[in-house]
Amino acid sequence: MRKIITALALLMNVIAAGAQNTKEMTQLKMTQEWDKVFPKSEKVNHEKISFHNHFGFELAADVYKPKNAQGRLAAIAVCGPFGAVKEQSSGLYAQTLAERGFLAIAFDPSFTGESSGQPRDVFSLDINTEDFQAAADYLSNRPDVDAGRGWYQEWGKPARQLLPGDVVNIPANVKHWHGAARDSWFAHLAMPVPGEDVSNEWLEPVNDEEYNKLK
Repeated sequence: MRKIITALALLMNVIAAGAQNTKEMTQLKMTQEWDKVFPKSEKVNHEKISFHNHFGFELAADVYKPKNAQGRLAAIAVCGPFGAVKEQSSGLYAQTLAERGFLAIAFDPSFTGESSGQPRDVFSLDINTEDFQAAADYLSNRPDVDAGRGWYQEWGKPARQLLPGDVVNIPANVKHWHGAARDSWFAHLAMPVPGEDVSNEWLEPVNDEEYNKLK
């Protein structure tokens, strides 16, 4: 058991050193020609990109986008099981999603495929979770990706659409609701103003009839 624990500690030290060295790496060397195990779709545009996670590793990815797409698209990040690379099933899933109207990326996690990280072919739950967070960060910063939208409505007044960057000032004692549009997701930050004897009061939910009227 001591040997196993020592080996694990040594491996984690090597991973940490690899993360530090990766911050000084130059651009990844990525194959630009089509190198997948599945045929290229004529309905989808493809490009290679890279992005960094918070550990400093640079991740290689393929972007699949529907041809002639207009406006902002819903986006999905796909990664294969341990040991798999983006040229295999994750790439096929991403391309198929693009054929159906999504902007999708298939990426190699840290230590795998064309992505950086030493030693190779290592799985780290913390780092691979961060890989997905980094992929979501990359997608949310693309101008062609829909970053979500929602609605805010005060009692007896028309609903107001909420888009990324919008700010709503809600006075005290104003009955209202807010949430995602029915075809989107929604995240927000609520910042209450300090005061004495203040609290939130949860009231009845918005009924389906009123919610479904919102487009």
